Amino acid sequence: MSLTDSSMSFRDFSEDPGRALNDLVEKNQPTLLTHAGKGVAVVQGLDLFEAEQEEKRFMRAVVQGLVDLEHGRDFSIGEVKQRLGLN
Repeated sequence: MSLTDSSMSFRDFSEDPGRALNDLVEKNQPTLLTHAGKGVAVVQGLDLFEAEQEEKRFMRAVVQGLVDLEHGRDFSIGEVKQRLGLN
């Protein structure tokens, strides 16, 4: 999906924001707002924003875990249980 798949002028958005926001939530994709034919902002529904933020946090944690493994910063399950007092 490209942002150009769903775009609208800032003027259209400001003339009927309710309709624009309803369309946004229905399509469940971000909308590019344009001014003078150029993209100036992206608007998206809260559910989509939160899902994307969670996905970013997860991917960052995965990458950090891979970096930790690469640098020998890993623990056995026994060590983790001991550190957490789960024995």
